[in-house]
Amino acid sequence: MSMYFKDLPAKSTQFINTKNRNMEFFEDFRAYARELTILAGNSKSAKSGKADSYARYLVRLVYNYEMIFNDYIIDFEVFESFEKLNKLTQMNDFSSYNKHENHYPSATLKCYLSYLTFLNDEVEEYNDYEMNTKINISSNKDSIESLHERSISGKQYRGNKTQFNGRYSYNRKIVESEKAKINSGWKCEYNNNHKTFTNIRNKETYIEAHHLIPMAAQDYFVYNIDFSDNIVCLCPTCHSKIHHSIYPERKKTIEILFNKREFKYEKYGIEIDREKLLTFYGVL
Repeated sequence: MSMYFKDLPAKSTQFINTKNRNMEFFEDFRAYARELTILAGNSKSAKSGKADSYARYLVRLVYNYEMIFNDYIIDFEVFESFEKLNKLTQMNDFSSYNKHENHYPSATLKCYLSYLTFLNDEVEEYNDYEMNTKINISSNKDSIESLHERSISGKQYRGNKTQFNGRYSYNRKIVESEKAKINSGWKCEYNNNHKTFTNIRNKETYIEAHHLIPMAAQDYFVYNIDFSDNIVCLCPTCHSKIHHSIYPERKKTIEILFNKREFKYEKYGIEIDREKLLTFYGVL
């Protein structure tokens, strides 16, 4: 057993106090983990114990972080709290602790990161819809040279969130989506042979813009992810597939799109790999 990480039985006073301090959050997290388990096909009912294990290990990770770093976590629904817990993985003893606990600590952290993205997803998906609507009803067609001049070409710190209808989210620059659509040749990037229809406004093939690293995960990154190289253009069916398909289909779609642009992220200061990207989509 680790010399740093305390083994915390679920009936111990420390465990109970840590859980009770944030009871509502831990219950919501467990419910999310249970739903993911069922949707992934790893359990046919809510009786699987995996979600309960994730919730218990999250309590243990919180306790260990607070004791080791002498820093209490106040708000669990922000990415900053994930970054704090993730510091534990950088400790020399974490690997042996994780192995001793059958890799539940690392799996729990992945589920927690997915949950934080999920919390932001509803408002961000709506904003994506609004962005696509504005582009598709516009008859303006800027030149690619003009778009290059106004778009992001490298590292840029993320901006501040703005409030709309009581919810906070990041603004999108329509110019980035316009540039992505032109760069795609107005074709579905998952499959160029997918046909839709001709947009009555701009006389181009109708396609929809989608941030491959979802804007719901912007808080995770120091630098802006609203740039054209992070925006894939898809037919409506493939766009819906990313959001609503069963996990094997969703995973395949995301991996194919990521493989085509993985090399583009470095110049924007974005560190992303396939596993983390899938985590943002709830594919664990």
